[in-house]
Amino acid sequence: MIELALLLTLGFVAGIAAGLLGIGGGIIMVPGLIFIANLTDPDTTLGVHAAVGTSLATIMFTGVSSARGHHLKGGIDYEIFYKLTSGLILGALIGAAIAISMDAKMLTYIVVIFLLFAGSRLFFKNYNFTLSMKKGFVHLGMHGSWIGMLSSMLGIGGGTFIVPLLNAKGMKIRQSIGTSAMCGIPIAIFGCIGFIYFGKGGISGEYVNWESAFLMALSSIVGARYGVRLVYKIDQDYLKKIFGIFICIAAALLLIR
Repeated sequence: MIELALLLTLGFVAGIAAGLLGIGGGIIMVPGLIFIANLTDPDTTLGVHAAVGTSLATIMFTGVSSARGHHLKGGIDYEIFYKLTSGLILGALIGAAIAISMDAKMLTYIVVIFLLFAGSRLFFKNYNFTLSMKKGFVHLGMHGSWIGMLSSMLGIGGGTFIVPLLNAKGMKIRQSIGTSAMCGIPIAIFGCIGFIYFGKGGISGEYVNWESAFLMALSSIVGARYGVRLVYKIDQDYLKKIFGIFICIAAALLLIR
């Protein structure tokens, strides 16, 4: 009963973050799943791979709810999304294969450095830089591939990379968040497929706990709707600061994990 309540709470909080910040919620769910497993069963052997796989399975549902809300608000740039998608799919599959086959500790440290840099750039208003907004299929596809790979490896959706990238390229923060929410869907679907295919035991194997995923999905769908509403009520400067703080917290959670 305690585990049920904790999973539903975790899903709801992750859903709010998904809708508000354009992330899939994985950066909250992965450490949360490990914490819940250790709390309810001190002898658990749940590893980070299972937490990542289960998180990606949940994001498939959370992402749809979040993206739908942003779509209704006109907050998704579909041209950018379509051109990122092929790279996101390929990267997510590669990332799942790498995550299962190797220790990603060093990669985690590199990602943490990137997150701290991106978070500080958003938080400090005067610390700005811009990137040229090339909209070519190849250019955006290349960005999508590394984003999909790292996101799938770490189970963190994609918003922690996509939102700062699109914002640095001149896209408004709300549209960056909405487009990122949409991008989280192919990352989650193909990352999860990768964990099933490259993992042990297929769809019923050890890398995806479907029961936990569905429970979190139920509450995360509700949370995502509330998160989307908040995006369009909060001033953009405050929204940037919130996202900047969140990314720095995400970096700390990755180190703890």
